[in-house]
Formats: sequence, structure tokens, C-alpha cells
Amino acid sequence: MTRPPLAFSGLPLLLSSMLFLALSAPMTAGAQQSDDDLARHFFETGRTYFDRAQYGEAAEAFAEAYRLSGRPALLVNQARALESHGDIPGAIAALEQAERELEQDSELYPSIAPRLQRLRAQATQEGQDAAEQAAEAERAAAAAAASEEANNPPPADEDSTGGPGTLFWVGVGTAGVGAAALIASLATGIAAHGVYGDLEAACPGDVCPPEYAGDIDRGSALSTASTALLFIGAIAAGAGVTLMLLDGGGDEDDATAPTAALRVGPGSVLIDGRF
Repeated sequence: MTRPPLAFSGLPLLLSSMLFLALSAPMTAGAQQSDDDLARHFFETGRTYFDRAQYGEAAEAFAEAYRLSGRPALLVNQARALESHGDIPGAIAALEQAERELEQDSELYPSIAPRLQRLRAQATQEGQDAAEQAAEAERAAAAAAASEEANNPPPADEDSTGGPGTLFWVGVGTAGVGAAALIASLATGIAAHGVYGDLEAACPGDVCPPEYAGDIDRGSALSTASTALLFIGAIAAGAGVTLMLLDGGGDEDDATAPTAALRVGPGSVLIDGRF
């Protein structure tokens, strides 16, 4: 696999040579010698991983080599591996630790500050890019939700669209007027029948004394009124039932909804309205 270019192309070879020589220095104590042997092993392992572009494993190997040897120069290699792996915050942390531990007269020390500056700027830019991407994703989600709501509106309220309309209630009123007229017709008919019954008893042979003339007129008037109210009631009740059946519900605009009204005049019954 081809190794990607890094910011300090000459630095890895220099570090590798310096660290290898440093780790190869003879040690007097047996425990220290063992730790340095292990550190040298992890350093070589990390360099192999790095050459294979396995940057995460390389960073772990360099970190273990630093833990065993305590040599801060290894932190620089770890930072380089972390940066190549895409872990910018981890690379910054490793370099900051190296900056604290390295001697200022070290050959590596002058290169750390500008590298930290570059990585910090990169981290800031990446944070801004991530925030912009999150905001864009949020806007896209809101737009998708609005589009979904527009394409699939919620079901209409049954109370506002499924209830009786104006025409239905006009029909109820008209039928009520018809029912009242029928009741009045029945009442006046019964009254007329009573008057005529009295006259039949008082007027044998259909010849009535003059003093019953008023009763005759009253009976005739009640009979006429009963007949008229019967027709009015029947027509109004039929019209009311018809209007209730014609009602299409309450979803029509007031300006276009059918309207009707019963108008009773002398000798006539009219239904006036708009359909």
C-alpha cells in the first residue's frame, strides 16, 4: 500500500534513527534492559504498521513504547500516527505532552509548536464544518417533514365536516312548523266538530232558530281553518323532511351553502331559499 505524504517528510526517518539508537543503548539494570527491549519491539512494530498505513495500530504501538521507555520523542511518532489516522484531538494531546517533556534544546522541540498550531486550526475548521453539516441536516429534516405533512394532511375533524349543515336545520324548523300546523288543524277540527254536534241537536231538520246564527258562523270558520291548517301542515312537514334529506353536511362555505325559509301568507305557503 502506498504511504500517504505527511507534513514533515524528512522527520520520520530522523526520528526512527534517533529512537532506534537511543533504544539500542546498553543498560546496566536488568529490569530496565527488559523494558527497553520491549520498547524497542513496540517501536519497530509501530513503524511497520505505519509503513502499511495501519495508523491506529501504529499509534497504539508507539504509545506502548513510550510507556515502557518514558522517552518523549516517541510521543511525536504517536502524534504523527494519530494524525494520519484522523484523530486530530489525540494527535494534539500527544504533541502537547511531548512539548512539556522534551528538552527545549532537543532537535524535535522547535517543530512541535508550528505543528500544534496547524493541528489546532484544522480541529477548529473541522468543528465548524461538522456544525454546518449538522445544521444542514437539521434543515433538510425539517423540510422533509414539512413536505410529508403537506402531501399527507391530517384527517379532517369530523365535528366540523361531518355534522348537519344549514339546510338540515332549516328542514328541521320547517318540519316543526308543519307539525305545529297539523296539531292546530286537529284542534280546530275537533272544535268545529263539537259546534256542529251542538247545532245538530238544536236544529232538527237542519233548520236552526235565529239565535244560533253565531254558532253556525263559528263552526264554519273553525272548519275552514282546520282544513287550511291541514294543508299548511302537510306541505310544511313534507318540505322540512325534503330539506333534511337534501342536506350535504357542514363542509360547505356559508356563501355557497343552500338556504331555505318557510313563508306563510294569507291563503298560501311558500318555501323561499337558495340552492
